[in-house]
Amino acid sequence: MNKSDSTQASVIGQNVSVLRRSRGLSQEELAERVGCSRSQLARLESGVSCRPSYQIVADIARALGVTT
Repeated sequence: MNKSDSTQASVIGQNVSVLRRSRGLSQEELAERVGCSRSQLARLESGVSCRPSYQIVADIARALGVTT
């Protein structure tokens, strides 16, 4: 993972975490709505997952009521 990928992953993860918490959802609840595992969502939020698929990002955005 290069620095740009790491920075982008970190920003995406932070945004997902803030939005999820503001909607009162646990990682498990959001993961269930999205159709992914809680661990996959946790990796995304922590910035470990540097290249989430467009479909996962779109599903998370839809579940949180935001646009991509």
